[in-house]
Amino acid sequence: MAWSDIFIPSGSQTADEQKANYERQQAQYLARLQERQAAATITPEQFNQKLAATQDTLNSQDAAAVEGFQQGLQEGLGNVTGAVKGTLAGAINSIWASIPWQAWAVGAVALFLWMGGLAMLKGRLKS
Repeated sequence: MAWSDIFIPSGSQTADEQKANYERQQAQYLARLQERQAAATITPEQFNQKLAATQDTLNSQDAAAVEGFQQGLQEGLGNVTGAVKGTLAGAINSIWASIPWQAWAVGAVALFLWMGGLAMLKGRLKS
């Protein structure tokens, strides 16, 4: 029994039942294919083509469950990081947008003066 069988409803096929059913169907198909070959109702090329198609294997239920878990984990992590980024960006944008442009202009002039801009302009503003 596959460990992923604990997640399926009680009326569903288990992994072992699914595998046995698939093998039974493959055997029936191969027997009918060989009957058609013996009756010469298909060409050898068609027979080989159909025989090659029977070589497919059944996907592992456990591997599919692990892959689904990993995809869900990545999606959940993306949701969490996206929510955090969205919340921080929204808070910063609301603070940025709540300050009027006049305050930004006054702040820029004050920074210019504080950094020594007046001394730089002193010689240039004389006529």
